[in-house]
Amino acid sequence: MFTRKTTYILTFIILLSSCGGNHSELDKSSGSNGVKTNQHITLYYLHQKRQCKTCKTIALVTEKVIKDSFTEEVRKGLVKYENHLLSDVPALAEKYKCVFAGVYVVTSSDKTETFTDLTKPSFYLATSKPDSLQKLLVLTIRLKLDSIKKTNA
Repeated sequence: MFTRKTTYILTFIILLSSCGGNHSELDKSSGSNGVKTNQHITLYYLHQKRQCKTCKTIALVTEKVIKDSFTEEVRKGLVKYENHLLSDVPALAEKYKCVFAGVYVVTSSDKTETFTDLTKPSFYLATSKPDSLQKLLVLTIRLKLDSIKKTNA
């Protein structure tokens, strides 16, 4: 289970990364007017063709998180997972300022998009503490799902 120190570190990383305010307006003219917006969360893993051991571990952990923890949410369309070569998605790479590799948890709706960049903690934890990386990803996605549920309530 979590040690107290690991819990504090994960909480700090999530607060730090989600307080960055990485928001971008996609369409200011779309209003909800009492209608629930089409919101979902996408976990992106963007990478180069040649991957080091850390990159391969991140790919395995991100896939495992979605398969093991969010099967029902994927079925409902609330959570998506996308693994792309940077060369195949230059617009995404530019949008998230991804140069070599990146891990992003993106909340999208009809009118806005926010994202949390988990690249640095992912690279820090991938090979030394992959279980902690998995827990960080699950916790981040769960917090964003809770936020969607509150918005739609």
